[in-house]
Amino acid sequence: MRAVQTKKYLYLANAWSNGTRVFATATTGTQTYKRMAALAENNEVLAGRLAMYKHRVPEEFYDIEKDPDCLTNLIDSPHHQKVIQEQRTRLLDWMEQTNDHMLECFRNFNDAQAREAYVVDKEQEASLRQKIKTPKPTPPVKQKVFKVTLPKPVTAATKIRYVVDYDLPKMIESQRIVITLKQGKNGERVDRKEAKIRGKGQLVVEFDIPSNPKDGMVSFATWVGAEFDKNIQYYHTDAIPVKFLED
Repeated sequence: MRAVQTKKYLYLANAWSNGTRVFATATTGTQTYKRMAALAENNEVLAGRLAMYKHRVPEEFYDIEKDPDCLTNLIDSPHHQKVIQEQRTRLLDWMEQTNDHMLECFRNFNDAQAREAYVVDKEQEASLRQKIKTPKPTPPVKQKVFKVTLPKPVTAATKIRYVVDYDLPKMIESQRIVITLKQGKNGERVDRKEAKIRGKGQLVVEFDIPSNPKDGMVSFATWVGAEFDKNIQYYHTDAIPVKFLED
């Protein structure tokens, strides 16, 4: 389908329309479409509208100022042939500028066989692309690559050291590690630290514990991987009671 529109007119070129081919659109699954199809069984006006919706015609032309719902196709109107040809020319010029693959088809648009040959060729290309399936990326294998040493005790308004000992297999390249400090029963984020790790080693991260953490507790979440949903390992601590200085 190709189209050109001005403030007053809309011109459509439907190379795929041959009277039997059905327009492929996701809207056929909507309740509105299903209701329209049901009503069309006993309503000639709706039946005609539904047939137009499904099959269209090769060319359409509407006066969108007078007919914004595009109910009356003026493509055969003797009074509009000049402006219709102007819109065809505008569309052709644009297709030439953009090297549109439908260009030759549009130059011979009055030839139904030429239109059909173009569409069949494109359908075959699409079918071939579907057969050549892009291999799905292999999801990362879950592995235990790190161990966490929790700070003891965790005291409000102090700085704590969160220690991660990691050991990544040689075949795994440098990985992102993300550590999040949370507070309260709902796990509200307080702070997040990120780093890159590779091979075997130890990472020490410092966090400032809030002076009055929600619900008097904190927790930590740690994951390694390019993204969270592609992580190699994820670990979330249980809630850790926070010791207050006056305790």
